[in-house]
Amino acid sequence: MLLRQYASSTAAFLVKHVTQFIKVFPCKKVGVYFSKSKITSVDIRHQKVLSVEGDLREAASNLYVTMHRLGELNLDFRITDRFPDSGLGNVIND
Repeated sequence: MLLRQYASSTAAFLVKHVTQFIKVFPCKKVGVYFSKSKITSVDIRHQKVLSVEGDLREAASNLYVTMHRLGELNLDFRITDRFPDSGLGNVIND
């Protein structure tokens, strides 16, 4: 039995190009989580990196807690960059 579950009312988007997507919504309060590294080319206050090394196992284990942390910030929406479309990457993208 799960002690906690995740169901957010905050819209979430899985995108290939986070920077381009963010530029469409410049005045929105946005949270972003990345597989490897943060973006410095645009101003995003709430950014979380799931695995600095790009390790999919580490990213998967950090995803749940990261979703909860961003969910507590009363954001307009959340964005994540797409993981590889194979193996564990498919599971995370789901």
